[in-house]
Amino acid sequence: MDLYCYVIATDAGSAPNYDRPFTTLAICKPKIRTSAQPGDAVLAFTGAEESREPHAVRWAGVIKEKLSFADYWNDRRFAKKKPGKCERPDNIYQPQPGGQGFLQVPNRVHELDAMTKDVGGQFVLIFDPVWRFAGGSPVMPADFGFRMFPNSRRGHRVHTLDSVRWRRLRDWLDDQKLGVVAHVESNKSCEPARSESRLLRLHPNTRSRRRRSC
Repeated sequence: MDLYCYVIATDAGSAPNYDRPFTTLAICKPKIRTSAQPGDAVLAFTGAEESREPHAVRWAGVIKEKLSFADYWNDRRFAKKKPGKCERPDNIYQPQPGGQGFLQVPNRVHELDAMTKDVGGQFVLIFDPVWRFAGGSPVMPADFGFRMFPNSRRGHRVHTLDSVRWRRLRDWLDDQKLGVVAHVESNKSCEPARSESRLLRLHPNTRSRRRRSC
């Protein structure tokens, strides 16, 4: 299996979204969403806004499913992750008839300028199990070899784990005595979207105007 490690700038509850029935990653981190497969794991270290400790772990999860955006929107299990149904929705892209792109449903998480990056990830990752550490992020032991140091915290890193290394990491995560958190503990949020609906027909020359932290 592969372990994808990255630094989460802001854990606002939208990327990932921790609401039931499963933690999901549907916006931000497009390269991870494109490459990672069911059975792989994702682990996020805390960003500077969340902790002064660069090697503290904010959350981790094992990918249970990988869905297209259309399947995610149409799956009844994730209806409560749509705008108006939860505080920090991530199910915000409605597929249009005939494969004519996606409608960005009005939401308080992302504006139109984030849409190309979000949808460019092609897939939504569904996680189970999940470990979320919120206010008490444990420090990753150096001998695991997974740390992202201060001068190399952009993007993500991929580590291939055999069963022994994965069992050791999972045991460590379990030992932190952390249960799955289904509600948002951070009061931070992405910049709210404007009220009107937005439609983007995917085109290779369409680009986002600026980056967004989630």
